[in-house]
Amino acid sequence: MKKLYLTFSILLSLTVSSLAQQVSCKGVNTPDARFIINDDTIILSESAGSMTFDKSWTMSKNVHKGKIKTKFGGNKRTMELQIDTRTGDAQLTTIDYYTSTSDEVYVRNYNNCK
Repeated sequence: MKKLYLTFSILLSLTVSSLAQQVSCKGVNTPDARFIINDDTIILSESAGSMTFDKSWTMSKNVHKGKIKTKFGGNKRTMELQIDTRTGDAQLTTIDYYTSTSDEVYVRNYNNCK
């Protein structure tokens, strides 16, 4: 019974991971990255590490959007990701909201996403 359960678990994980769309992009002003797009999340994997975005609903099957909101101290950070698989472009915008200084915006651009 344990072997049957283990075999079923492996098959299920392979099926779920095969449903995820993997997209590799060339970084324009940032290192190259790989995105794994699921129904609920988008995972960004690059040389500096990985991040998991909560996927936002969109009307197009070619455009995928995700967002992360964090809070550190009294400051807030919002990261918004948009990947267009039809044009092959992606953009990650990071906005840091500081309580004592002006806000900072950093945009990472990717192209040739396949």
